[in-house]
Amino acid sequence: MSFQSGISKRLNASAFAPQARRATLTIHVIAFAVTVTFSLHHLVFDSLLIGCFATLSALGCSLSTLALFHGKPRAINYYVFFLFQYLALTGTCYQYGLRGIVLIYPITAALFYILTYKHAYFLALIFFVSGMVASINHFPLDMLLRISVALLTSIIISGGFAYVVEQQRARLAYDANHDELTRILNRRGFITELEKKIRETAERRQEIGLFFIDLNKFKAINDNFGHHVGDEVLRVFAHRVSGTLRTEISRDQHPTPYYFGRFSGDEFVIAYRLKNKAQAGPIGERLLSVCNSPIKIGDTTIELKISVGVCFASTTGYDADALIRKADEGMYVAKARNSDSVYICD
Repeated sequence: MSFQSGISKRLNASAFAPQARRATLTIHVIAFAVTVTFSLHHLVFDSLLIGCFATLSALGCSLSTLALFHGKPRAINYYVFFLFQYLALTGTCYQYGLRGIVLIYPITAALFYILTYKHAYFLALIFFVSGMVASINHFPLDMLLRISVALLTSIIISGGFAYVVEQQRARLAYDANHDELTRILNRRGFITELEKKIRETAERRQEIGLFFIDLNKFKAINDNFGHHVGDEVLRVFAHRVSGTLRTEISRDQHPTPYYFGRFSGDEFVIAYRLKNKAQAGPIGERLLSVCNSPIKIGDTTIELKISVGVCFASTTGYDADALIRKADEGMYVAKARNSDSVYICD
């Protein structure tokens, strides 16, 4: 993975999420305020050179903060931020030794919340080695080694802590967007992904077909065989459909499924990328064929039937709520006509 893609991956994964963007913006604002105060103090009362280095650092921080404030962080903003921080750090270490070394840890610790861990450790190592080499004339060798060991240990621990936090955040995000029983997207997760994909397709004037699926007479399965059997039916159904969708994705051809989710108790939704609306009919028939096969659970065989409503993003003006509502209405039309049918909304 390239350095560019390492930044892009972290930006896509966290910086654009509202809560992560707020946290990142807060850190940048605090860093900017501290750096400006530090630079002004040295420019007025102490070392002009340190003040200039700190001003460079503040400039890089301000550019990164401005990009985050406008909600459009790009890799180039972080390149500038890293470059100015590097210049300020190595220049201060070279000129003043300890005054520069104390800046290494907070700068390198921040990298783990901006980059992927591989690239964060790589860049932190460059900052660390450059700072220690630049300040080599200010300390006896044994003291420099002790400082290096302590500082490197702190960086490693900081990276490990950031990794644990990120893994916990990712797990919480996954659980919040996936159904506990079937492990596919839940209603919240599906709508979130659908809204993003609709925005993309609206700009490109592409087509999305939403297939709203209902398991017919599912309440009778719970009543006659117990909820444990009903839960297993849902799991098998989701696994069966997911397997079919994975096969279609591997072919990388139109039509291609985007997302599959459990919308409510016995209702599921699939979003497809389509070349045209005529492809919806064969997809619906294929879903009927795949989903209507009997499900065997222990000694019990469940005859499953589904009803499918289909609607298109272009029909609803690329509005996610309207698309779901219209496909839901189509599903009820299909259910009223026949318990094993597909209805396509015009």
